[in-house]
Order: sequence, then C-alpha cells, then structure tokens
Amino acid sequence: MRKDKMLEIKELMEMLGYTDERSVRTWCKNHKIPLMGLGKRTYTFEIFLQRFLDDELKSFLKSNYENPAEILNAIHSDDKIGLAKLVDAPVTKEAKRIYRNKEIRSKAAKDFLTNLKSA
Repeated sequence: MRKDKMLEIKELMEMLGYTDERSVRTWCKNHKIPLMGLGKRTYTFEIFLQRFLDDELKSFLKSNYENPAEILNAIHSDDKIGLAKLVDAPVTKEAKRIYRNKEIRSKAAKDFLTNLKSA
C-alpha cells in the first residue's frame, strides 16, 4: 500500500477538531476506522475515512431530500449547476436577483425590514 493513500493520525485529529490523540483513537474505534502503527507514527487508510463520509452523506440526503441518488450523483460528478437545481439553490446572478426581489408577504418580515431601514 502506498503512503499517499494513508492519513496520519495528526491530520485526522486536525480534521476532526480534536486536541487529544486519545479522542481520535476513540472516534476511530467507534466508527470502525482502523488505525495502524508504522514506526513512531499512527496511520489510517483514507479509503476507510472516505467510506465513512460517503455513508454519512447518503444518510443525510435520504433523510432530507426526495431525490438522494440524483444529488449524490451530482456531487460525485462535480456538477455544481445540477446540484444547485436539485437542492433548490440559486446559481446564476439572474436567479439571485429574482430570488432577492421576491415580494415579502409576512407582516412580521415587513415590520422587521421597516424597523431595520428606519434605524
């Protein structure tokens, strides 16, 4: 196995926001990500971390969107425009302009904007 496919525990610690290596070891154990010692350093294979992230993303998409397979495909193919359409996000300046100029229907929102403008 090539070293460029491995991730040092210190890098993983930084990614996860931990300051203690023991916490990262516990996190890896809980999420079934193997760690192995190589000399004085500890590594994991990036493929295990990527697999965990993919599973988390699939789970999130299934619970929040009607078309998780299409969204996942757009993410993997790096189709930003298709992804934005699938998650209803404006992508062009024209779309942003139309989105911003929508009429405000809520009385609370109108009052808030009035107070904000008068301040």
